[in-house]
Amino acid sequence: MSKASSTRLPAYQRGDKTVYAAKITGIELCQSRQHDYPGAMTLLFGEIGKRSELKPVWLNQYHPEIGGYFVVEDGDDGYHKTTYESEAAFNKNYIRNQ
Repeated sequence: MSKASSTRLPAYQRGDKTVYAAKITGIELCQSRQHDYPGAMTLLFGEIGKRSELKPVWLNQYHPEIGGYFVVEDGDDGYHKTTYESEAAFNKNYIRNQ
């Protein structure tokens, strides 16, 4: 799971569903020594001054790109599901909560 918590990301709405997301402004090789995952990357969220370290399996599944959005969905069971949305898809489907 990523280090980004839904409580630290801006909230967005799609119908009756709330998600937490941040625009990806950079992607770099993970420099952290907290884990042994060759190929781990850090997503940078420059607009909000945050970052998230992600395992290669997540990166290979979603193929995030700069300009797209890192999305966190809170499940009913307390689990945070993280996904990726392209900029065009995200802007079409979600509205930022005020």
